Amino acid sequence: MKPIRLVSGFLTVGLWTLLSRVLGFARDIMIAAYLGTGPVAEAFLIAFSLPNVFRRFFAEGAFNMAFVPMFSKKVEGDEDAAKFANDAFTGLASVLIVFTVIAMVAMPWLVLAMASGFQGDERFDLAECANCCKTTGPLFTSKDVERIAKHLRMKPGQFVEEYLFIDEDNDYVLQQLPCPFLAADNYCGIYEV
Repeated sequence: MKPIRLVSGFLTVGLWTLLSRVLGFARDIMIAAYLGTGPVAEAFLIAFSLPNVFRRFFAEGAFNMAFVPMFSKKVEGDEDAAKFANDAFTGLASVLIVFTVIAMVAMPWLVLAMASGFQGDERFDLAECANCCKTTGPLFTSKDVERIAKHLRMKPGQFVEEYLFIDEDNDYVLQQLPCPFLAADNYCGIYEV
């Protein structure tokens, strides 16, 4: 049996934990500097709270506390530790895939449960989101061209000629900005089409 190197193990784990905490603090400072303390920062933090919960459960929580001692015993006992780790990874990935699919299906209710305070908040007027269409235009697919041209009672080629051009990435983009379909009240005239 190999001797336990408690001090070196403690220092290694302690050093990496300290480095992780310092980098996390630096990340939080940069997020605060970039997003500020307003509603955008609040929305960002709420959006990341659910993935962080899963990370705490599966990467830092119960799974980690169960896996590490069992893996150590397999390594010390000269058992097939790699097969054990592979089986654990496969099981964890399977569980996470199921959780992810369930979360994607239930996302509207999860968001409401996690951020119900934002419901009806005038700071999140979605019409304000259209302000980006004043400086950045969307990409149009061939299906978009056909659908919008039909709505405008134009032929697709006529729509492309009048409003779009093909950029260097071979995408349809607007010829001019702000978007010609953006009304004065920030509502898009073709969004619902």
